[in-house]
Amino acid sequence: MSDPTNFYAHLISMLYTTTYADGIYLCGDCNERTGDCKDFIESIDHLPCRINVDKERNTYGETLCDFLIDTQMCIANGRICQKSNNYTCISSRGLSVVDYLLVPQLCMNKVNDLRVITT
Repeated sequence: MSDPTNFYAHLISMLYTTTYADGIYLCGDCNERTGDCKDFIESIDHLPCRINVDKERNTYGETLCDFLIDTQMCIANGRICQKSNNYTCISSRGLSVVDYLLVPQLCMNKVNDLRVITT
């Protein structure tokens, strides 16, 4: 992704066109490392604690978290159950979490299982 700011601005505009949907779930390889970035506003939003095994963060990860705050969505990885808290990229270059399930905060209770299965 060469310009994450424009990508997320475009994604926000697409989300606004689907206001009739009960919930939108985004899933995929984002190449963003969020580390300990907050994907919610602590004093306002009430979400289960997220435990991320990947402690690294990059600017793409920070941009992702800004997008999540703006859209009141959040990262489900590391929040749903212990099986969702695993590295999603294992290569000769190292371990990372770059694949996410993103859900609206109001729909977190609808996601009851998420598993990261390594090969």
